[in-house]
Amino acid sequence: MLHLALEQRNLSSLQDVRIGQTVISKHKNNRYYHCEVIGLSTQVFYEVNFDDGSFSDNLYPGDIVSHNCLQYGPPAPDDVVQVQWTDTHLYSAKFVAMHTVHVFQVEFEDGSQLTTKREDVYTLDEELPKRVRSKLSQASSMRFNDVFYGDDVQEAKRQRVVNPKYIGDFVENPDLHFLDNTFPVQSRHAT
Repeated sequence: MLHLALEQRNLSSLQDVRIGQTVISKHKNNRYYHCEVIGLSTQVFYEVNFDDGSFSDNLYPGDIVSHNCLQYGPPAPDDVVQVQWTDTHLYSAKFVAMHTVHVFQVEFEDGSQLTTKREDVYTLDEELPKRVRSKLSQASSMRFNDVFYGDDVQEAKRQRVVNPKYIGDFVENPDLHFLDNTFPVQSRHAT
C-alpha cells in the first residue's frame, strides 16, 4: 500500500491545464507523447462495492437503475443499489461515493484524439515519474529530428573511409559519381 501511495500524484496540487496547452499524455498504445489540449470538461462518476467483493469507481449516474440519480442526486452512502453493467445484466452493490473528475480531450501529433483523466496528463513543468519517462516517445515522423537536422549535423558526420582495394578508383572521388552511367561498365578482370 505504501508503494501505491508513493506512485499516486496529489491531484489537488497539480497545475491548471488550459485549452491550447502542450502536455504529455498517455496514448491508446500505452506510450506517452506530446499533445495539445483541445477540450476540458468535468464528469461525475459513482463508486460502488459489488456483492462479490469487486468495485467500480467509474459508473455514470445513469448506470444505477434503482435510484433516479439525475432527478434526486446520488444515493446515500451504503444504500443498496442495482447497477446495469456493460453486459446488460443487473448487479447488486452498495453505493460508496460520488467523484467529480476533470476530463481532457487531447490531440496527438498524428491527429488522433483521446479523452483522458488528469492523472494521465502531465504539464511540461511537472516532473515525470520513472514509469512515464520510460514510455515517453516522439511521433514517428519527429523521432529523429535531432539526429538528421540541425547546424552541427555536418560536423558530427563520420568521415568516409575508402576501402584500400578501391584506392585510385573513381569510387574514391565523389565528384566523379556523375560518370556512373556515362561509360559502359568494364570488368576489372578482363580476359
